Amino acid sequence: MRKSTIVIIDDDAVDVKDIKRKIAKISEVPVSKKFNIEIFNTSEAGLEWLLSNDADLLILDICLPGLDGTQVLKLLNKHDVTVPTCLISGVNDMLYIAQEVGNAHDSIIVAQFKKPIPIEELGKLLKDLAIV
Repeated sequence: MRKSTIVIIDDDAVDVKDIKRKIAKISEVPVSKKFNIEIFNTSEAGLEWLLSNDADLLILDICLPGLDGTQVLKLLNKHDVTVPTCLISGVNDMLYIAQEVGNAHDSIIVAQFKKPIPIEELGKLLKDLAIV
C-alpha cells in the first residue's frame, strides 16, 4: 500500500505538532505506517521540496516569514506544480485573501481553516481526498 504524502509548511512548531497529533488520531494507525509527513518551518524549504517531489496534500500557513503562503501558491503555479492545498491561518481575513489569490492562480484549494484546525474537519478533508 502506497503511503500518502502530506506536506506541512508552518513556522509554528506547536501548530505542526497539533496537526500531526490529529492526523494520527484520525488515521487510527501510527502515522509512519500510513503517511510520509514532510514538515518545513520555512516556505522556501517547503517550496524547494515541492518543486521536485509529489504530494497528496499541502497544508500551508498563510502568515509566514519570508515568502508568505500566497507567494508560495503563485510560485507553485508558475512552475506548473499542482497539489491539493489546505490553507491555514490564525487570522480569518488572511484565509479569504489567500483563497482569492489561489483561485486567481488556478491553485487547487480544497479547504481553509482558522488555527487550530478542527479535527472533524481535518478528518473529513483527508477522507474526501482518499488519504485515510
